[in-house]
Amino acid sequence: VTPGTTCQIYMPSATLSFTQPILRGFGREIAEANLRKAGINRDLAQLNRQAQASNTLRDTIIAYWELAYQTQDLEIQRFSENLAREQLRTAEAQVKVGRMGELAAAAVRRAIATAQQAEASSEQALMGRALDLQRLFGVAVPGGFVGYKAADTLEAGKRDIDVAAETARALESSPAL
Repeated sequence: VTPGTTCQIYMPSATLSFTQPILRGFGREIAEANLRKAGINRDLAQLNRQAQASNTLRDTIIAYWELAYQTQDLEIQRFSENLAREQLRTAEAQVKVGRMGELAAAAVRRAIATAQQAEASSEQALMGRALDLQRLFGVAVPGGFVGYKAADTLEAGKRDIDVAAETARALESSPAL
């Protein structure tokens, strides 16, 4: 070998990398993760359906009692109009005999007009409550729909309430509170 001479040596090399999806995670927990996830999703869907059914039932009950309230309100408005008409007959009879002036009869006529307007508003509200119920039932409104009237009447009565017991019952039945 002569001084000043260089020799370059090349060493070829290869790298091999192997990936297999089964080996990503180790053990039974990783293999069954998708099964657990599917079970959780199924339970979540079932709970969502139950919550939706519960909310629909609650809304239907509220709509029914609003219908009951509106049914009684309409009866009150009709009674009020009939009472005003009776008052007008009495006032007109008194005007004829000279015991009352025409101005008083005009005031009664105005009261009748106001009662008629309140009755019409009450009828419209009753139809609105009936349509709300029909929507909650999930049924299309049939032609010639005249609405519903509640068979139940609202009654107010005094009831003693044990606040501690009612609070405990509410917390037991609805942990979200």
